[in-house]
Amino acid sequence: MKRRWNMKKKIITSIGVILGIFILLSSAWLLWRNIKYNQYTQGMAHNTTSPFRFFAPIYWLGEDDKHGVVYTVRFPARLFSFTGSLVITTSRWDEEKTGRLDILPLPNGDYRFRVRLDYGEFIYIDSQGNAIDSAFDDIIEQRRDTVEYLLNRAKERWRTLT
Repeated sequence: MKRRWNMKKKIITSIGVILGIFILLSSAWLLWRNIKYNQYTQGMAHNTTSPFRFFAPIYWLGEDDKHGVVYTVRFPARLFSFTGSLVITTSRWDEEKTGRLDILPLPNGDYRFRVRLDYGEFIYIDSQGNAIDSAFDDIIEQRRDTVEYLLNRAKERWRTLT
């Protein structure tokens, strides 16, 4: 009888340790996520309509009259995911500058940029607006004004990008 009790005690202790480690890691991740992404949400409204608003917060700033863009901050959604995004979308009414810029903050402090022009595919660019893949150089050069416009709006809104 004593052996059985010792075995149950070891199993319960093991489950408790594993659960404790999971809770500790989850708390550390949640703290990191909030510290990292809250700096981008200044002056933005929290999307309270999402059923997952506590687990994957989304903040947005509606069309800015001065620039005609929508800013969105999406926190990492999945547990232990480190990829959220900062998104700038141009007004759908301005055909000359239709585009979207996604900025993906990386855990090491760097950023990855990707742009979507005219509802096409995403093109990865560097912080200067040059295509990472040379196959997209022509598209980027044709829409250089839109890419620079989006990058300038991002640098103006989130000063930490400079």
